[in-house]
Amino acid sequence: MKTMLKTGLCFAAFLFILSPLSAQQQFTYDRLLERNDQNNDGVVTQDEFRGNPQMFDRMDADKDGKATRAEFDAAMKARRGRQRQGDTREQSGNRFATQGLQPGQKIPELTVYDLDGKEVKLSTLWKNKPAVLVTASATCPISVGSCPSLKPLSGSYSSEVNVAVLYVKEAHPAEDGQSSPGRTLGARTHPQPQTFEEKLALAQLFDQKIDHGNALYVDGLERTAANTLGAGPNIGLLIDRTGKIVLRQGWYNANGMEAAINELNEKAAKPQRQYRQRQLPENITAHRDLEYSVEDGESLQLDLYLPEAKNPPLMVWIHGGGWKNGDKANVNPAILRLSGEGYAVASINYRLKDLSIHPKNIHDCKGAVRWLRAHAAEYGYDPERVAVGGGSAGGHLSLLLGMSSGVQELEGTVGGNTNQSSTVKAIVDLYGPSDFSAFSKTSERFNKAHEFRQEQLTHASPLTYLSKDDPPVLILHGDQDKTVPVEQSKLLHERYQKAGLTSELHIIKGAGHGGMVFSDEERYQLIKAFLDQHLAE
Repeated sequence: MKTMLKTGLCFAAFLFILSPLSAQQQFTYDRLLERNDQNNDGVVTQDEFRGNPQMFDRMDADKDGKATRAEFDAAMKARRGRQRQGDTREQSGNRFATQGLQPGQKIPELTVYDLDGKEVKLSTLWKNKPAVLVTASATCPISVGSCPSLKPLSGSYSSEVNVAVLYVKEAHPAEDGQSSPGRTLGARTHPQPQTFEEKLALAQLFDQKIDHGNALYVDGLERTAANTLGAGPNIGLLIDRTGKIVLRQGWYNANGMEAAINELNEKAAKPQRQYRQRQLPENITAHRDLEYSVEDGESLQLDLYLPEAKNPPLMVWIHGGGWKNGDKANVNPAILRLSGEGYAVASINYRLKDLSIHPKNIHDCKGAVRWLRAHAAEYGYDPERVAVGGGSAGGHLSLLLGMSSGVQELEGTVGGNTNQSSTVKAIVDLYGPSDFSAFSKTSERFNKAHEFRQEQLTHASPLTYLSKDDPPVLILHGDQDKTVPVEQSKLLHERYQKAGLTSELHIIKGAGHGGMVFSDEERYQLIKAFLDQHLAE
């Protein structure tokens, strides 16, 4: 019996629902008849079957509404084959895996109850570290069998995650005085609770009988938590510190959960390269390492440099590094110098890998801008006068951020603050790609460096989103750039001009990809004059 429980497959649920808990008895078609053949004609019909309709569909191969002995034997044979192959697609693909909140979505504030009937905010579970949440029911044999595996899980990962069980509705309640199909916990009748007190009593019974070793919470009688989460009686959720779902299992599986926890831990423990902070202008207040979100277990942070001036405009800097490297400490000196001239300057980090991570990186950048707007009153800058800029990959992300205002699939929900806008009034682009489709045709180095799908090139190209409402752009590019051809900036300028938009293109003779020339006095004055013009009160 333990072996079947461990597989966590949908068809295993069928066996447990219809069979006694004794591991000594093998499930057969005769026992299926005993439990379901109400008219004793030797065949189980769809109307007679008392289990999950999906289970019946697996047996009814010819879809005639009857499960014959031959069909049952074939279904059992197929199941044994899947077990031998270790195929878990049934688990990941069952209906509970696709219902409700999915990975990447944030769990709203939900109120549940402890075993004393007192209200508890479910978010306290992941307040200080990620959490594993598994739903359960006294009449779900799968959850009864799998929840004990939570005890060694929480023991092994006590410093990494919090673990809890959420008691939801009865999976297979008794009706009209009949026995519960689940027949779990040694009880023959478990009707669906009609009062919260009845539900609480069942949850207490579950907690007493099942050695799961963790906190157990109870969903209210109105099932708000279960309806929000899309929770069946044995789903498994891994949740990060922001309340965002990292993993959703249709059937909780200990091995899969451990693998996901390990992956989350590896990301959190990944050593960070140390970057030297640039020297600040005088009389600047620095707020470093402000966390604007946690994504995929990674803390996303920004640095904020504030002048003495009141209600200054805000310049947001996005660092470069080929979408793989770089850090918020690498602020272009000309941009940082703006903080000494009456500008607030923010420099942001975002998730790094390569271009294949798109659109996660632009989701991060937009999330940072929304966070900055939401905290404008706290730090004292003007949320209505915001510009964005960056170099290389940061130039690309700056263009994409500025030119895709209102494109929901690029907006994301990173950091929340979805009531705030990520639009900007101006863009400063230093040698950033603007059209990847054209870029990839001329750059073998780019193609080798990035694992991307062809459709991502168009989706990640700023020029894909060019519209009449796009903000003014200042473009600086070297004519000897071997990494991002200057043609990328020429194309951007040409398309902007053709659309009747404001664009300034400055091609620096002899300059390559980056270098001190992009932060010298001449370039600083160009940048400041551009921002002064377009961020004026």
